[in-house]
Amino acid sequence: MSDHANESKNNQGAPSLQSEFNAAKRKMARLQREYDNLLQMYKQAMALREYNEKEKEIQMQYNQMLRDNSPDDLILMDVDGNVYYAHRRLKNALETI
Repeated sequence: MSDHANESKNNQGAPSLQSEFNAAKRKMARLQREYDNLLQMYKQAMALREYNEKEKEIQMQYNQMLRDNSPDDLILMDVDGNVYYAHRRLKNALETI
């Protein structure tokens, strides 16, 4: 009779283990999708960062060419209205004001 009781317990445990296994598989699939999404977002962020770095370098080259080839006094300001660059003579004149 004890064999029959043990067999009954084992049969009851099998569905429980199967449901735990299925739940673990679903969780693993969900985590894999999240990982794939994060990896894709990381790749896009890195590509955007590289693009921005290249554009920044090009802009700096254009600014340098403008400064080098400008015969007149030149002032470059940032978006807040602060002086970013000015010819030395003009910068000294602005500082005295």
